[in-house]
Amino acid sequence: YSFLSLTYLKFKEIEKANIFLEKATAIVSKNSSEKALSYYYYAQNKYKYYINDATYVDDLLKSFQLFEKTNNDTFAAITAIKIAYQENNVNEDFLNKSMKYAEKSKNNDAILEAYLGKSNYLSEKYVSNKTEQNFVEADQCHQKSLFIAEKKDVYNKANIPIAYLNYANFLLEANKTSAEVAPVLNKAIQYSKKYEILSVFTNSYGINALLLEKE
Repeated sequence: YSFLSLTYLKFKEIEKANIFLEKATAIVSKNSSEKALSYYYYAQNKYKYYINDATYVDDLLKSFQLFEKTNNDTFAAITAIKIAYQENNVNEDFLNKSMKYAEKSKNNDAILEAYLGKSNYLSEKYVSNKTEQNFVEADQCHQKSLFIAEKKDVYNKANIPIAYLNYANFLLEANKTSAEVAPVLNKAIQYSKKYEILSVFTNSYGINALLLEKE
């Protein structure tokens, strides 16, 4: 039932997702395994997020703890990166846990999610303190994200244009020239059109407008 709920949530069919989540809730206390509970709390967290129930964070943490305990490295990595970004300040401990479990999982989607999270963190670190070392660390992490997005087979295609958009935004913050930013931005536009990721497509043209202002 938890997997069915997650499937309907993926397609934003909230009412149907709730029906199966209620079925899962009805049986979850009846000797459910830790593996079953981990997916139940993960589904509940996703559902609560969609309906703006702030307690979704509690379920997210419960699911992470159970994924960690049951050696589900892929989902431990994915939930850890989500927890890392719950506060105003990035939780470095969970950021590092996401990287650790992603590498252990050898799952390309989990690895890319972890690198996207870390590259965003390092970009923000660079913006707040524009040293050469901070630039290099962030740049290398973005490059790794692009390598995974471009060369590895990932299921979540939305993360491919996101990786390019994030890197283009970082280069813009670093005052790189239009000649350096434009090719990266064009890749973000190309992939967002290919995979129909409207939000990335729109944001890419927003950055493009900033580039034109610089010229």
